[in-house]
Amino acid sequence: MKKKTILVVLFILLLAGIVCADPGFSILNVTIRDSRFPCNPYASTSHNFAVFVFNCNLTISRAQWLTGIGPGGGRIYGEVKVPEGSYLVVAAARCANVITNWAYVNVCCGKEECVNLIPRSFARCLYEFRTAAREALRTPAYPFGTPVKENDKAIRAALEKTAQALEELNKYFPIDIEIPIDRLNEADTPEQMLKLFEKK
Repeated sequence: MKKKTILVVLFILLLAGIVCADPGFSILNVTIRDSRFPCNPYASTSHNFAVFVFNCNLTISRAQWLTGIGPGGGRIYGEVKVPEGSYLVVAAARCANVITNWAYVNVCCGKEECVNLIPRSFARCLYEFRTAAREALRTPAYPFGTPVKENDKAIRAALEKTAQALEELNKYFPIDIEIPIDRLNEADTPEQMLKLFEKK
């Protein structure tokens, strides 16, 4: 009787999707989005993308070329089979200047999860590094993570030169969306935060 009861419970759990019907695989459905129109599939070039799936300890779990052809002629869609779990996902094209953002995904056993990745434009990379350099220079105890303390002066001097060069480059590569981090302390409510994006 007990054995019959256990079988019935397992059957119910399988129907509910709690117990994995196929403990070998779950699916990540990967799509590369377009840098200029992020809600659309990638169509800016005919690049073919490879996707890299990392475990949360940053060890590589899966790596493969995407196979589905997008509107621009490149391969931008694909399914990646993985064990259930949590992953960090990034993609890159053969050209070194086309690298996407990272995505975190948690996929349950036997399930499918969509992963959408957006390549960073040069302007976006420039904006993020310029912001990081500017904020690091503002902070007295900046977190460079260098093991040797006497390197600090050399690092700061190099960073100051780099920050100046990035500010100059920024004149030619304006960013599409700029997060107003300098003014975040002015906003407490959602309405106040939205006003930070209004043109001055």
